[in-house]
Amino acid sequence: MSNESSLFFVFDVESVGLYGEGFAVGWTVVDLEGKEHDSGIYSTSPFNVRASKVEPNAMEWVKKNCPEFEKTSNRHFCLSFWDKLQQWWVNSPVSGYKDYPKVCTFWADWASPVETTFLEKVAAEAYYAHLADDVLNAVPAPLHEIATLQLAAGITDDLPRLPSELPEHNPLNDARHSARKLVRAMARLKQLSGSGFNVEQYNNPGVPTAPVFGHYEYKIVGQSKTWVFHSMEEPTLDMLECELRRAREMDPEQNYQIVQLFCVKNWSDLRLRVGKQTYGSMETL
Repeated sequence: MSNESSLFFVFDVESVGLYGEGFAVGWTVVDLEGKEHDSGIYSTSPFNVRASKVEPNAMEWVKKNCPEFEKTSNRHFCLSFWDKLQQWWVNSPVSGYKDYPKVCTFWADWASPVETTFLEKVAAEAYYAHLADDVLNAVPAPLHEIATLQLAAGITDDLPRLPSELPEHNPLNDARHSARKLVRAMARLKQLSGSGFNVEQYNNPGVPTAPVFGHYEYKIVGQSKTWVFHSMEEPTLDMLECELRRAREMDPEQNYQIVQLFCVKNWSDLRLRVGKQTYGSMETL
């Protein structure tokens, strides 16, 4: 589907100790702009799950630090989360959600050990409930880690929480906070690599600006505004449609259209094109 490349499923699990079982899971689905497309929380009592055997005070920590959670599902909460995964997972073999918007990647802040252990539990519960012939392919893999992405982006400072992300240790609040970290880290990496979408906007088509250069350039032109995009990889039709739809949603009066797409064979051949004018090579800008 056209929005697969720009939706990300981020979830957080509260467990009875790092190596104990999870008793609450919260999730959010966001795009590259941080807009939320879905969210929720499933939980059970921490006394219903196995506590960590190597952390004697794990239950006491939960009592002290975790807020109360309302019961949010009549089913086992792992099976409720299984249903949510099938709705969003692009490779799900379960046919009931084929027409649902899909995501390609699943994320957690620190993926190990809590979230990875929880996914194992979800897979086991689904297997024993005979919910799919191929349970292993119905559980998303790999599980990407936001902390590692931040490390690659050179981000060392913590991101202050918004009021909607408090209190901590509510898994939905934590998932939303993690999602903002993900969006920030992706934006930083795109700046460092000189690639990605939604790089440069200028309101006056007659005045050139200096975008971040990539191998492919395409423009979305409106009545008085133009968006210039650069990508290190050739954009697919789905990517182009996604960016065009986003531009139209943000400013419907502009009646945006994709008017130009060309490949840059090497850096010195790059031209900044505005209207019918060409402004020098990259070396002379």
